[in-house]
Amino acid sequence: MYRRMEEAIPIPRVGATLSCNYELPDWGQAYKAIDGNTNGLWEDGSVAHTCIAPGDKWLKIDLDPNYSNFFINNIRIYDRIGYGVRLVNTEVQILNAENAIIASKKITDADVGDNPQAVVDFGFDYVSGGTSVQLFKAGDSVLPAGDGVWSLIHELAYKLSNELAYQLAYQLAYKVANQVAYKLSNKLAYQLAYKVAHQLAYKLAYKLAYKVAHQLAYKLAHQLAYT
Repeated sequence: MYRRMEEAIPIPRVGATLSCNYELPDWGQAYKAIDGNTNGLWEDGSVAHTCIAPGDKWLKIDLDPNYSNFFINNIRIYDRIGYGVRLVNTEVQILNAENAIIASKKITDADVGDNPQAVVDFGFDYVSGGTSVQLFKAGDSVLPAGDGVWSLIHELAYKLSNELAYQLAYQLAYKVANQVAYKLSNKLAYQLAYKVAHQLAYKLAYKLAYKVAHQLAYKLAHQLAYT
């Protein structure tokens, strides 16, 4: 998003809001639309996503008010890779401080095309007074016909597999850590036991040697006394 003075300057984004949150926790939060990470792979965790429930959907991005005297002449969208079809018929809207639409363009099949990077640019005729940008899609569901249930199943299955993988990895790490700790404790216990045994053996050997030496000395002295 840009506004014009002498040159094109990216406008800082200060907030993001979704019409509804994605059904799976910790996935698709609004802030991911403005976190600076343009990676469009869902599994890498930097894609904003509305809920899948029926109804109108929108993503609103608030612009830094310190740039309110600039003109917006371009909006760039980094979409989720492989799902550009979902952007079709979405309106790219520029809103003023009263949330009124002052400029709008609709995304078409031609805009999405076969772009593997899912980057879409929209030129505007130097719109003034814009304080936020909104992607708005009217409709029954975020999923287009033919995508619907299978896409939802795919995403839920993917999330479930991630959750299971996390649990398995956690259990494995716990098991390994437990074994390492056990071996370490065994090693320490062995070392401590060895030291204790060594000390006890030394004391016992000393006492035994002292007793034997004492007896031998007594016998020798006795023999000397009677010869």
